[in-house]
Amino acid sequence: MPEHQPIQLDSAFTYQQAAISAVLRALAQSHGVDFAADFVRDHRTAILIATRRHLCGRDERAVASEALRLGLAYTGT
Repeated sequence: MPEHQPIQLDSAFTYQQAAISAVLRALAQSHGVDFAADFVRDHRTAILIATRRHLCGRDERAVASEALRLGLAYTGT
């Protein structure tokens, strides 16, 4: 079993920002920009809690990779 490295705060922050951006983009496409902005504002804390739970037990490379994937998810690249 590989030894896990502690997650660096910069990777966790990048992942959280990418997750919020992905939620915002997905909702904007499906429900409109105003709804998306209101939803993210009202649920930002819950989104951040969910992303922190997702990060538990992951090393920094996995977090950085997932942040990149989320960042590119809706750009089609």
